Amino acid sequence: MAAAVESNEWRGVLKWEVRLEQLLEGRSDAARDATLYNFKWAHAAAWAAAGSTDHALAAVRLQDRRIEILGNMERFRDQGEAMCDAGLHLVDAGKRQEAAAYFQRGRDVGAAHGFFSVECKACLGLGRMANEEGRHEEGLGLLRNALAASSLRENEDDTFMELKALSSLVEALFPTHGIDEVEPLVLRFREAARAESQKIGRVCYWELESLYASARLLEVGNPSTPRLPSFRQGTPSVRGSSTPKSGRVLSLKLPLPPGTRATSGGREGGARSARPDARERGFSASRPGALSKFAAASNFLPHDSRSGAWGGGAHQVRGSRTGQRDGRDCRKQQT
Repeated sequence: MAAAVESNEWRGVLKWEVRLEQLLEGRSDAARDATLYNFKWAHAAAWAAAGSTDHALAAVRLQDRRIEILGNMERFRDQGEAMCDAGLHLVDAGKRQEAAAYFQRGRDVGAAHGFFSVECKACLGLGRMANEEGRHEEGLGLLRNALAASSLRENEDDTFMELKALSSLVEALFPTHGIDEVEPLVLRFREAARAESQKIGRVCYWELESLYASARLLEVGNPSTPRLPSFRQGTPSVRGSSTPKSGRVLSLKLPLPPGTRATSGGREGGARSARPDARERGFSASRPGALSKFAAASNFLPHDSRSGAWGGGAHQVRGSRTGQRDGRDCRKQQT
């Protein structure tokens, strides 16, 4: 099994699933979590390859077992992220109501222990679902909150969630013709994506998507240009009054960087040992009140999961196939 994990062979990993209970027996919580994680990764990769609902649901069952273990180990950030990941797999399986419940559970864990990365992922999942279901105001509010939380993420080197939040919010705002809000977000998206390309040494997927968003922004400012479809969904952009409210014509410089080749938006991940406890990574396992502590610095509004209420402010809400997909972690761990 270790060889299959090391060589990224999900089929080889799944061959060992008949012996899963034997592999877990008598092992530490950390080792059991790593083993379950590898099988979850294999099912996620199988779903990406074949689109089978069975694989998506199998990934959820494995995450359920991890959620219990991670809680016992007080690895609350990992627990919340596992809940959000399970929500994404349930969306893949067409079980949206159950997915929303997992996203909310993850959000509650993030709020209770002060993990902004979990809040970001949960709000992204809930916000995108709300927007797809026609609850646009609610969806936009959640996506705005996800973006605010992404800037306060615990791992400052990991910009994936900020890019994902920018992409999702920009995509949701274009049909609303909210030009005054979307323009600075597109510019921020371009800068963040360019920085990511420079960091990895080649043009990343996000830079291509940010360029496309810039082109759509230019389209809004020039009504005579042909209508562009959505970059990811391929659906036509909403027609109507495409002139900005201010009457200004937008002009953005869109130079393509001298990169070599484009890559997918997923993170490259390899086999690794069992992930360290949150405390070993420099995070407190429990930080009650942390979300409120930094609220003023980011327009981030703490959420009361019991009442569904938000604080007042600018963001008030009224109550891929490899690597990392839609914010889910698909990296493997050695057992």
